[in-house]
Amino acid sequence: MTLTFYRLGKVAPWDAVFYVLAQFCGAIAGVGVSALLLGRPVLSNPSVRYVATAPGDWGVSAAFLAELAISFGMMLTVLTFSNRLALNRYTGLAAGALVMLYSTVEAPLSGMSMNAARTFGSALAANDWTAIWLYFAAPLAGMLAAAEVYVRFRGISAVLCCKLHHDNDRRCIFNCRYSETSAAGPSQNTRASGAKPGPEGRVRERGWKPTTACSEQPGGAETANSASSVGLGTHTSAAARAAGHGASLVPYGDSHG
Repeated sequence: MTLTFYRLGKVAPWDAVFYVLAQFCGAIAGVGVSALLLGRPVLSNPSVRYVATAPGDWGVSAAFLAELAISFGMMLTVLTFSNRLALNRYTGLAAGALVMLYSTVEAPLSGMSMNAARTFGSALAANDWTAIWLYFAAPLAGMLAAAEVYVRFRGISAVLCCKLHHDNDRRCIFNCRYSETSAAGPSQNTRASGAKPGPEGRVRERGWKPTTACSEQPGGAETANSASSVGLGTHTSAAARAAGHGASLVPYGDSHG
């Protein structure tokens, strides 16, 4: 998911690197701590095997397709919920519900990974590298495909941020356009549902100075348009939107040469 949001221009390169490293270190540490708490005989039991992921009875092809499908579904769900003001606060619940469903239905096919770091942590402890390539390739391919589908139908400008829960007053460290959208007032979906505006909108209603982390970098440069990175269509410039014009389109990728 980190690499997909990097592809969408929402995560800076160095942030993506450290997020990936942190996930791998966390997975390894998690298995190690579990071994200390539960005992290695418990985790090394053949029925547990350090919770290592491996293709089921249907083979590698079925496992690959299953990981591809569940990763696609997870990413599409996250993008759909997190980029709608009325649904953003429920993103975590939706993702958690999918994990519960996948653990029950899909686990017999591939062990249910969706994350290369999760698989790597268990594989390292169990010294079981069965079809390890599958768990690096399938989740990434599935999530990138979901992002492509979302952008094709909704446009790159519909991807506001990679922060899954924006319905709060905490600062955002990513290339974010959430405040820009909420500042314009409730969206059509929000008006229809009767939901309240996003957190940045509420900040303005209270008369407080809005957090600049979501719309400006420390130097004052807007990040709404500098978030472009990789050629996934076009977006309307912030200045044009502010002036009420929608004709100024900047190709994604141009800002990086």
